[in-house]
Amino acid sequence: MRHRLRYLLIFTLLCTLLLPSCGKKTTLDTIAPFTQAVWDSTLEHICSFEGEEYEQTVSVYGGYSYIFPKTYLDTKGSIQYMFDGDEKLVGVAWFYIGNNQETAEDIYDSLNTETTQLFGKTDSNDDSTLYTSKKWTVDGRSILLVNFSQNDEYAVQISYISEEVNK
Repeated sequence: MRHRLRYLLIFTLLCTLLLPSCGKKTTLDTIAPFTQAVWDSTLEHICSFEGEEYEQTVSVYGGYSYIFPKTYLDTKGSIQYMFDGDEKLVGVAWFYIGNNQETAEDIYDSLNTETTQLFGKTDSNDDSTLYTSKKWTVDGRSILLVNFSQNDEYAVQISYISEEVNK
């Protein structure tokens, strides 16, 4: 579990550091395709569709984050809801952590295809020896897709960050 939290922290920091600032429009009724949440959702509302089983951590945005188990794209992963100090939802991320490189690459490719179909071409791409990332900006919000590997562990995360913290 410590490894998962370490990866989660790395992803959250990457999201915070690599966010762009302008962009396109979306037609989604919810924040992201993998959640029923909207930007005005409260923890109580989120628990109504995610369930009561969650882990609470400190959010990089001054409030708390809540991590729920979540299957998406037929893959068991987790979803993180990030709140600021005023208890406003400011970020949502779905992530997968495992030890199979091919599975992680397939998930990354599926998320990339889905996000590109929804929002068009990326604003930027970044490749390093440890991670690959793509960024989209939509209505002032940022979407960051990251594929990360270290010591035979692989992680993929897609994050949707609100306009309020994307300034």
